[in-house]
Amino acid sequence: MNKTDAQYEDTFADEPLKVRAEDQEDLTVLSSYLQDAIFLKQDISHDKEKRELAILLNRIRWELIRDEGKSREPVERVRSLLIIKDVLELNHFLPDAKGSDIPLSLLALQFKPGEDGTGRLSCRLSGHWDIHVSVECINVYLTDVTKPYLAPSRKIPSHPE
Repeated sequence: MNKTDAQYEDTFADEPLKVRAEDQEDLTVLSSYLQDAIFLKQDISHDKEKRELAILLNRIRWELIRDEGKSREPVERVRSLLIIKDVLELNHFLPDAKGSDIPLSLLALQFKPGEDGTGRLSCRLSGHWDIHVSVECINVYLTDVTKPYLAPSRKIPSHPE
């Protein structure tokens, strides 16, 4: 079999991250893995028929970060797929078509409950951009899909105040 793309299975012994969120506590954990993940506007796919929103992103492997913000050097990223299921409606505030090549940085996932388990899940992005998803319930998946790679900066992102 000829492989042209690196597969996660080609890496060393650690396993790809696979996380599912079904409630707000789960979502907080999943969100922590996504902090500072980057993606482009064209990496977003909304399938109305399946009621799914998918985002292919490059996340920092926060699970390798040790206490007090120190990490195994150098810092790694990995391509991951974020899937939000049971989507009722999608609203976003993103750069226009001319800005489609602007990297977007995910800061956090937040959930505001509605009635009967419904609510609004927000992908908070840097630059005052956001993706808001009305959902029937919290049903979110995060899965690593490629081999980890060295982060170009080789450092943990900083957020000066």
